[in-house]
Amino acid sequence: MPVLNAYVKSIQPELEQRLGSLRQQRAWLINGTMFPNFSYVASDNFRTIRVWHPRGPDKIETWAWCIVDKAAPPEIKNETRLANLQVQSGPGASFEQDDGENWGQCTISSSGTIGRRYPFNYQLKLGHEQHDEELPGTLAPAPSEVNQRGFYSFWSSMMASDGSPHPELVEGLAKRAF
Repeated sequence: MPVLNAYVKSIQPELEQRLGSLRQQRAWLINGTMFPNFSYVASDNFRTIRVWHPRGPDKIETWAWCIVDKAAPPEIKNETRLANLQVQSGPGASFEQDDGENWGQCTISSSGTIGRRYPFNYQLKLGHEQHDEELPGTLAPAPSEVNQRGFYSFWSSMMASDGSPHPELVEGLAKRAF
């Protein structure tokens, strides 16, 4: 996608100005979920946000939106939209179609006798987590399951709470300027 690659390269100085040099160079987010059901999926040329809606046992509905740079010229907006449909999440896209089959098979296999007998293993890059003063959150070299461990650890602590506001959540919200 040469047109989109050129556009992304052209906005790098603004990205560095807004985020600072460290974040512009090191923070490469490909996906992440903000507890409990809001996700961000990115590639070099397109980004989407997702909201996951459980619809019963073994069922989930996903709402997805393509993120387009508001300041981009109309042809870039259109190229971004088309790239999203053709590559990531359209009916003929390879990214989503490939993952959809995998997730369906994971659901089926994990509900079998062996899948129920053993706990899931989320140890990929366990012990390699890093904390950086300038980059908030827990970081780990890719690929890792640091996100999954954080998600389920937070979910478990919330489920075990007495119902009062969760201190980590309250502290995290207090640090953010909305």
